[in-house]
Formats: sequence, C-alpha cells, structure tokens
Amino acid sequence: MKPLLTILSKYLILFALAAVSLVFIFTSYIGYAEIKYLFAGLGIAYTIVCCLEAEVIASTVKGTQTFRYFTPAFITKRFIKVVFFVCAGSVLLFPHSIINYLSFLCFLIAATEIVVTLWRYLRGLCFAAFEGNTFLLATNKIVTVYAAGIEKIEKRHGITYLVYEHKAAITLRTDFMKDREAFDAALSNWIKENHLEGKVVASS
Repeated sequence: MKPLLTILSKYLILFALAAVSLVFIFTSYIGYAEIKYLFAGLGIAYTIVCCLEAEVIASTVKGTQTFRYFTPAFITKRFIKVVFFVCAGSVLLFPHSIINYLSFLCFLIAATEIVVTLWRYLRGLCFAAFEGNTFLLATNKIVTVYAAGIEKIEKRHGITYLVYEHKAAITLRTDFMKDREAFDAALSNWIKENHLEGKVVASS
C-alpha cells in the first residue's frame, strides 16, 4: 500500500469520526446506542490504519542494512502530543453535556499515539539505513539523502552530522544506537563505496 493512500485513509476516518460526532450532537439521526458502536468501529480502524501507515513509511528494499534509532527526542515529541490531546479531551468533559462525546476524538488520538509509538518500537520502525547510494532515516517520516548530495560528514562526541543539499543536515545521536560500532563500520563502507572520503571532516 502506498504511503499517500494510508495517510488519506487515516484522515478520512478521522473526518468520519468528527462528522459522526457532530451529527450525534446536533441531530437525532444517531442515538446513544449507535454512537458507541460507531465510535468503537471507527476508533479501531483509525488505530490500525495509523500502525499500517508507520509500516508503509518505514518500508525498505529487501536486504537493506538497518540500525534501530529510537531516541529520547522522538519519545518527548510523542509525549507532548499525548499530553496535549489528553488535556483537550479533559476540558471537553467539564461542561457535562452532550458535547462531552467530542472528547472521545481527543482521547482516541492520544491513545493511538501511544499504540503507534509502541508499535514502532516493537517492530523496529525507527532506524537509520544504507541502501545503495542512499542514506535513509525513518522516524516520523522517512528522510532520503543521496550520496551525490552530501556536502559534509562529521563525527563529534557521539553525534554524526550529515550535511547535504541547501545546507540541510541530519543529526544522528549514534550514542543511542545499540549497534553503534556496526553502524560506524557500515557508514565507513558507504563513504568508501560512494567515494565520499573528501567530504569527511576530522573530528574536533
């Protein structure tokens, strides 16, 4: 399945949940009995599609050498997002009216964020990888850097910097990698295979 299709599916389900909530609140077409099943069905579908999206985004060519890259910064971003939606959902609960049902959307997004983060960790979907003449970094999205676009490679204090086109840069906390030595060896081989020795800056 293509990434665009999974992303589109995710937002369509979210839109459907919002639409169902509004129809339930402002009309009598959907009752209390039906809303529970609709919320449960669409909520489960949303969570599954989000996990599938993580799988599709992190898909690589068979045989690609990958190295797990799960950093505290990634966890922190997810934590902030979860706290934000939990707080928003809690605020919606205070009026004690039918609008309380909108809080389900906020709690669903927060819960899904937790599930997807665990899924990424268990499935190793956050990684750095070398695939031919490209370097891949998969976290929230997959970043592809071609060897031809590399301007500078520098290692310093457990951090590897890859500076590429238009001065954009990838900062890799290799000190958080369990296979740090294997990654360094793979990076050295990739540099040699793509003739990037002249782009390597001596560590300060």
